[in-house]
Amino acid sequence: PPHRNPSLAPLAARAAALLTELHFWSRRDDGAAAGGGTEGGEGRREEEESLAAELMAEHEDYCGALSGGQRAKLELVRSVLLRPVCPRLLLLDEFFAPLSAWSKALVAGRVGAARPPN
Repeated sequence: PPHRNPSLAPLAARAAALLTELHFWSRRDDGAAAGGGTEGGEGRREEEESLAAELMAEHEDYCGALSGGQRAKLELVRSVLLRPVCPRLLLLDEFFAPLSAWSKALVAGRVGAARPPN
């Protein structure tokens, strides 16, 4: 069932866009799998809308069905990338442990882009 608080919809949409950018549903290390966010335009928008709806729905244990890499990406979006300003200092050693080399590079690039200027 959908979440009862519609005011969270913009936050879910932003989180879904970030997770799609990070290839949240990717099943391969190179991001080429279907649902990995590699489609352009319409496919990406559909993926973001589907993920936003899923994030808005109530789940008994959403993270229990996710891989370690998916949980890490979800936590990064939740705790860092949805903030108005990215923290100046991030210690992410343990965070990167469950990610593949390809995902580490993708995530590092996104965190670098969100970092405040020096």
